[in-house]
Amino acid sequence: MKSNGWQPVAAFLFLSLLWGSSFLLIRVLANAGVGALGVSGGRCLLGFASLVPFAVIRRRDFPRDRRTLGLIGLMGIVNFATPWTLFGVAAHHVPSGMSAITNASTPLWAAIFTTMIIRTDRLGARGLAGLVAGFTGVLLLM
Repeated sequence: MKSNGWQPVAAFLFLSLLWGSSFLLIRVLANAGVGALGVSGGRCLLGFASLVPFAVIRRRDFPRDRRTLGLIGLMGIVNFATPWTLFGVAAHHVPSGMSAITNASTPLWAAIFTTMIIRTDRLGARGLAGLVAGFTGVLLLM
């Protein structure tokens, strides 16, 4: 199926609205008195609820050994619960726009730290140009 020129733009705008508005909603929850753990727990619950149908459909392929399930749980804590809790804490101290913009730099920092820690990947000229462009965009938003 061939897409017209507006479909990618519409998808980009929809996802920007969806993902960017989460920081505004975190601020609204913080102003309503919901604590950081409540914000994080709510986000985890929504993520869990949205993934359950896929897990039920693919239950045959779901890992069953304790080690894999433990690693998945650890990844959930490190990659989701902890940052979302920290964003809930930040909502009490930092404007929501600043949180969203700071979050926008996450993949840029991940690229930098990955090349420093896992020495198999190298940032060539294109990668460095991409990082410069990315940080320039984040700075422009700030």
